[in-house]
Amino acid sequence: MNQLRYYDLGYSEVFVFEHYLVNQIKDGVVVNQEHVEVLQNMITRHFFDRDLIYIANRINSYSIDPLIYREVAEIENLKGLAIVVNSDMKMKTAMYEKQFYSRPYEVFYTMNEAIIWAALQLKVL
Repeated sequence: MNQLRYYDLGYSEVFVFEHYLVNQIKDGVVVNQEHVEVLQNMITRHFFDRDLIYIANRINSYSIDPLIYREVAEIENLKGLAIVVNSDMKMKTAMYEKQFYSRPYEVFYTMNEAIIWAALQLKVL
């Protein structure tokens, strides 16, 4: 589980690992199409030849345009989304967003659970 890269994008911190990417979006951000393009570029750069899971570590409060999930689902080597929440309200929000994403999508209360799920999805555990 060695970290390969760290990026501070201003609006989020991204941690790139061998089989997954962890994104911690900062307070008050509205995630939109521009953010998806940055994600696509990062995935192409670090995961061009292998599959990955995106893990959103929702320790902060921000909002997401749910329509972006359709575009995220088109990233071919992105095999699923794991959302880590720290409150029941964030759990409800993440479960609502799940209906907009057509690939594997699970919500967890701990990062460890999300990482295990990611490994199982990619069959690397």
